[in-house]
Amino acid sequence: FEKNERFLLRDKLEEISKPDAKIYLDEQGVRMTAWAQAIITKQADALRTNLEKQALRQIETERNLLQEESKLAEWKGIYNNLVAEVH
Repeated sequence: FEKNERFLLRDKLEEISKPDAKIYLDEQGVRMTAWAQAIITKQADALRTNLEKQALRQIETERNLLQEESKLAEWKGIYNNLVAEVH
């Protein structure tokens, strides 16, 4: 090939392959978008599940504290009654 023919061949091959390359890139773009959305959805679901578990643990802890407070109030009342009876 002469120098000019090589560039002409390159340009012609580029022109011929452009539509196929565009189709390929468009398809890959769609696949990557679907892949990214699937990963984001999976991570969001895992985060939501984790937050739900933490919230339930927090609610259970607060409920237990309230029960303990109720027991303490009951014992404090018994103590005060005993002290009042002693005096």
